[in-house]
Amino acid sequence: MSTPSPLAVAWEASSHLEAQILCGLLRGEGIAARVAGEELMDEFAQAARLTGGLSQVLVPPADVERARELLDTHAEGGAAAADSQWDSPEGEASDGSP
Repeated sequence: MSTPSPLAVAWEASSHLEAQILCGLLRGEGIAARVAGEELMDEFAQAARLTGGLSQVLVPPADVERARELLDTHAEGGAAAADSQWDSPEGEASDGSP
């Protein structure tokens, strides 16, 4: 029986669903990521998921820095996109072009 490799917390998501999405983003970049506790299947784990628990994104320690950089960039891009959505009247591009 093999011993699982240690993992480090790269990100604390706001929900279990967000953590799963972020893991997918990291996996797409070649980083082995998983959500803390996703292997748990009892009613306590389900309750934790529903209340926002189990939202830590875990990666191998060697990939923590790269994962955080990718997730920071993703978070900044998402915030910028959300802000620009409200910057201009509906139907107009945010750069002022028609």
